[in-house]
Amino acid sequence: GGDGITSSITGVSATFAAGGGGGGNTNAGAGGNGGGGIAGGGNPATAAVSGAVNLGSGGGGAGGFSTAFPGGDGGSGAVYIRYNPTIPSIYTVTTSRIIQMPLDAKSIEDYLIVGGGGGGGAGTNSPTAYGGGGGAGGVRIGSGFPIVGGASYLVEIGAGGTADTDTRGGQGGNSSLGDLVALGGGGGASGGETINGGPGGSGGGGQGGPGTKQSTGGQGFSPQGFSGGDGLGSSAPHNGGGGGGAGEAGATSAGAGGDGLASSITGSSVDYGGGGGGGAEAPGTTGAAGDGGGGTGGKAPSTAAQAGTANLGGGGGGGYAPNVTGGAGGSGVAILKIRTSGTEVTTFTNSGVWNAPVGATSMDYLIVAGGGAGGKGQGGGGGAGGFRAATGVPIVPGAQYTVLIGSG
Repeated sequence: GGDGITSSITGVSATFAAGGGGGGNTNAGAGGNGGGGIAGGGNPATAAVSGAVNLGSGGGGAGGFSTAFPGGDGGSGAVYIRYNPTIPSIYTVTTSRIIQMPLDAKSIEDYLIVGGGGGGGAGTNSPTAYGGGGGAGGVRIGSGFPIVGGASYLVEIGAGGTADTDTRGGQGGNSSLGDLVALGGGGGASGGETINGGPGGSGGGGQGGPGTKQSTGGQGFSPQGFSGGDGLGSSAPHNGGGGGGAGEAGATSAGAGGDGLASSITGSSVDYGGGGGGGAEAPGTTGAAGDGGGGTGGKAPSTAAQAGTANLGGGGGGGYAPNVTGGAGGSGVAILKIRTSGTEVTTFTNSGVWNAPVGATSMDYLIVAGGGAGGKGQGGGGGAGGFRAATGVPIVPGAQYTVLIGSG
């Protein structure tokens, strides 16, 4: 019988769809490599051998002259489906630590890294001034970062900047994975000195106040964030500038913090990197927090500034006069989506339904039909079942596929 076709779809090399050997009066025909049945031979004849089950091989032909000697049955068919079943694993890192990558991981499919937000500036009484909002931590969003499977990587998470009572809110800490670095946000300017908002992933807001006590917002680092707003000093009511956000600059008028950026890396849309609102003089408008964890600015006479939200990288709100501190910045975060390269194989030896896993988008398959039976008395060997194989065939995740298996 003719030899079959070799495949390693299961992870082990196997040969499918071989032909059965032909029967003879004297000699038996050999079955093909791949489960083909050995023919009967001699007179009286030896029994023919059936084709191997689930390989789709033909049965051997019967030997001898008599038609009373049956040929071997054909082997049944089978379907083999190989696919990558993995829904990507999500690693959320909120404090600095070492993570070990899965052995079969090749790259980080998607990542979000956010630096710590800057602290809000303080308000002061002499001179009267209002603190700028803290700038948001820088936001880095990307895909395809190469890694070595099984290796360990240090992921550093930046702390939020402290709320300051002197010259400027504290600088937020950087967050990083290798050479992927999200910068900490700049601190908001404080009223004790005429100092500008701090530079950073997003810049801190400038201080506001009468006379010459206003200052400019700190510069943001593109494309991680935007600059802080300038402090308002031209006329009352005064306010500190809003801290810059990952999605827009902080405002000068009313001191709103800049909004952050939305990411759905976890499966739900979340805003990250909002700037803190500037401190405000009564009866002015409270410096609104930027979407993405920014802290609301304080407002005279008694509304305290809010801290930025932890693990969103929000900037802290600015304080108000007299002598009220701003809010601390929120800590950063790193979120990594890692897809492994491991595969699974589903084997069908009986008809059924295959439910394509959620997360799988393509498959490799091997399909072999049932083999033919060998003929009687000096009969021919049975032919192998048809063989089909392909790779990278698109599928619909979660869909059902009917599988039919041919008998021998």
